[in-house]
Parts: sequence; structure tokens; C-alpha cells
Amino acid sequence: RNSTINILDPWKEQKSNGLSALDLFCGCGGLSLGFEKAGFEILAGIDNDNDSLETYLKNGISPLALNLDLSDPSWMNILEPHLGKQKPDVVIAGPPCQGFSLTGPRQINDKRNVLYKAVLDTVSAWKPKAFLIENVKGMATLYGGQVKNDVREQFRKIGYKVAQPTLLNSADFGT
Repeated sequence: RNSTINILDPWKEQKSNGLSALDLFCGCGGLSLGFEKAGFEILAGIDNDNDSLETYLKNGISPLALNLDLSDPSWMNILEPHLGKQKPDVVIAGPPCQGFSLTGPRQINDKRNVLYKAVLDTVSAWKPKAFLIENVKGMATLYGGQVKNDVREQFRKIGYKVAQPTLLNSADFGT
């Protein structure tokens, strides 16, 4: 276990911190739930899987869950009227991991491997204070780290400091 990581009690609800987050590739809402428990207002969850979005809504994290194809550049135009003048302080995202997963084919040209660019486009357009991308170990290690390095470089080019990716074990966080 990595004892140097300082985390909040994952089961204790934090009071509002006055910040908002937008969850891309939200699935059933794991990242949203963590950010909500840390005091963030979740503006919306976006995914293109109806079953996941139904679960997201039943989890009661955000009343706004939209089925949008994040590989289509026009998705932000559909979202903006729902947000009104609100823009996220933080963009969080868990893009598909199948192309990187040790149980998958791990092919560099898997079209899912570039879906992180939807996060890049969002961050570039809305300039949030921060962003977070969560994925599997393979995103950082496969192909000699080529995808990890590309992701980091693309976000640096649009003016963000990018921390060194950190491998976390979910067992260390109560799961």
C-alpha cells in the first residue's frame, strides 16, 4: 500500500467546496460520486450507454445525464443549453479502457484509444481550473507509454501543467 497518498475518508460526505465538475464517459457515476462526496456540484454526466446512464440517474448524483457521442465534435453544442451560463471548474473523465486493458486486444489503432481527445477538446474550449482522466494501467504502459506521453503533451500544448500519472490500487480506497 502507498502510505504517502493523503486522501479524504471515502465514506464521509464533505461540505460543498463551491466548485463544479462535468463527468465525461460517466458510466454509472463512480468518478461523479467521488467528486460529489468531496464537495463538488456535478453539473452533468455524459455517456453513450443508456444502461449506464439509467444507473447514473438512479444513483442520484446529478439530475442531468445525457446520452451523447463524445467522438462527435458537436456534442458540446447539445450540452451547452442544459448548462446555461455554468461552466465546469473541473472536467473528470474515464474514457473507454478496452483498447488498453490487459484482457483486451491492445491494438494501438483501436478507435477507442483516442477518445481522450473529447476530454482535450472540452478542456481546450472551456478552460476549467483542472481536469482528471482515469483509465487502466495499460494506458500508461502499453506501446512503450506512447499514448500516455501523447495525452500529457496534448494537454501541455493547451497550457495545462500535467502531473505524472499515478497508479492507484482501488483496494486502498475502500473497494
